[in-house]
Parts: sequence; structure tokens; C-alpha cells
Amino acid sequence: MHSDKPQIGRLFPDFLRKFLIFVQLEFREALFVSAVRYHDALNYDLAMLSPKTDFMVSSKQFPRARLYQTLGVEGVQSVTAVYMRLVSWRNPVDPSNARNILAIGFDPAEPGFERLLSEEDLEKFRSYFYKRFPNTPKDDFINGVYSIDAASREQWEEIEEFPPYELNIEKGKTLFNTPFKNGKTYASCFRNGGIGVKQEYPYFDSAAGKVVTLEAAINECRTKNGEQPLKWEKGDIADISAYMAYTSRGSKINVVIPSDERAQQAYQRGKEHFYAKRGQLNLSCADCHQWNAGNRVRADLLSPALGHTSHFPVYRSKWGGLGTLHRRYVGCNKQVRFAAFKPQSEEYSDLELFHTYMSNGLVLNGPGARK
Repeated sequence: MHSDKPQIGRLFPDFLRKFLIFVQLEFREALFVSAVRYHDALNYDLAMLSPKTDFMVSSKQFPRARLYQTLGVEGVQSVTAVYMRLVSWRNPVDPSNARNILAIGFDPAEPGFERLLSEEDLEKFRSYFYKRFPNTPKDDFINGVYSIDAASREQWEEIEEFPPYELNIEKGKTLFNTPFKNGKTYASCFRNGGIGVKQEYPYFDSAAGKVVTLEAAINECRTKNGEQPLKWEKGDIADISAYMAYTSRGSKINVVIPSDERAQQAYQRGKEHFYAKRGQLNLSCADCHQWNAGNRVRADLLSPALGHTSHFPVYRSKWGGLGTLHRRYVGCNKQVRFAAFKPQSEEYSDLELFHTYMSNGLVLNGPGARK
């Protein structure tokens, strides 16, 4: 009679060795990442250390005046003081429980720390949805409510086989390539001729001092070329945006928050807007699409905010046509009985900056179809 026991006995030590190797590699990677994560997150070109410093977690101080003397060097735009030291932290509940931690002191309003703060927001935002919906693949959140609702997903996938926005893409392509009266086209206003660029929008324009959405850039292109601006919520602007989104499908969202203080303020305003309660129903964007994502309001399942902006502009059955993201913002505000802001207002543009940044790294799959 044949027995598998000897074979299992030979295989198990080999499996254990490989398992331990991979565990050690993970520990090694974690040590490397944790050692440089703080420095990698900061937006700086040059760091000044005391000559008495032996290693970073035990850096020595030097006169602040030395730091500001560097402003006299050509090419130095700004300087910021950072304080780091190992300190003993005691658990307030159990004072006997103490441990050493690395304390880092800085002024978050100073240039250089904005990336650290916004990346922390992004990590927490992602982590919340990953934990709330553990069975949803991370890259599937771009499909909105259909990433968490298997019952309606099959029907939605059938709709996407013959997408209702297909004619909008074709119309948008025609409009995009139709010359203005001066002979130029939209391609003259965008990097790479406007093909495959949506993943970079919105962005903060330091020269103009404001957030620029894709739709705002489309209308700015028109006015620069002597044409009248289009209406913001639907129609031609949604069609052109849909075509540009279609050419960007598969590209990862890459919204950048620059060190410009005004950009940081715009990001913070967008974040505050997302979490601020408003209207007679006293609800925020986060109340529906973060804290209650996956729950039902009447017959509708609330979609997760992660990946929200990836599929806009969107064809909604309720609208009977295509609409921009700001059209959706207006509709959401009205649903909570709030006097909505105007499309492309500073409020909605800043919200779009934060909202889209929270989906950085996910791929674009717009335009999309929704109920």
C-alpha cells in the first residue's frame, strides 16, 4: 500500500525554508521603507544637518540663524526648520507601559510638508474603504457601486456592452477636431494634443492662482480662440470631455498637489467641503459616500467615494443623457436640500481637486453609465 507520508516529510522542510525566506524579505523591506518613508514624503531639495549628527534619529541642533543664512544663496526659494528626536512615550492609561518613539516637529503651513499631509489623507482614505469592503479588489473601486453590488453588476455589464454614451464619444471627437474660426482646434491648447491627458486633471494653476478642471480648460481654450464658452453641465462640453476621457482610459489618475500655499489652501477647502454637513438634511459628501457607503437610501445603494471621479463624465438613466462631475455635485447638493453652488465655482473646483486626489493611482474608465 502506497503512503504519502514520507513525501510530505521531505516537502515540509523545503516549504518551511521558503516561507521563512519570504518572511525575512518582508521584514527587510519594511525596515527599508520605514527608514526612508518620512524623508521620501517631504518635498525638499537639500537638507542641512549639524556636523555633530551621527544618524538621523538622533540629530544635533544648530543655530536657526544658519538655516536662514541659506536664503542668501542664489536658487534657494525657502527654508523650513524640522525637529527630530527620540522621546519616551508613556501610555496615559497604563503609565508603566512606555516605549521610545521618533517625535517630529514642524509647522504644517510651511512649504515642504504638504505632500506629507495629503499623502496621509490618501492613505487613510484608501485604508478605510479597503477595510470596509475587504472582498472588493482594490482596482475595482473605479466601477462605483457595481464594485460592491454583485446583484446589479451583471445588468450594468450588459449595458456597457452597448454603451449609451457611444454616440457622445463620437460627437465629442468630431467637435474636438473641428477647427475654430481662426483655424485652430482644441488640440492646440493641450499637452499631447489633448489625447490621453485627463489623468492630470484637475490641477492647480499657479499663474492663475486657481484649480483648473478639464471642463474649465476646454472653455478656456474656446475663449482664447475667440469662441463663446459652452454651458458647464451637459451638451457639447460633456461630449468633448467624454472623448478626452475615452482617450485616457487605462491611465492612472495622477493629480499633483504642488507646494504653492494657495494650492494647499484649495486642497484643504476641498477636503473641508467633502466632510462639511450642509442643507436641511444636514448631510455631507462623506456621510453618504464614506461612512454609509454600501448602505441603502430607499432603493439605492450608496456608492463608495473611492474611485468616484474615475468614470466621469457619466451617462445617467435618470438624466437621459451625459453629464459632467459638477452636474452631479449640483444634484447631490439639491438632494440634501442645499442651495447648490454654480458649476465650476471655486467650491466645486476645490472639491474636485480633493475628490480626485483621493483616487490617485486608480485607472480612468470614463465615460461611464449609471442609473
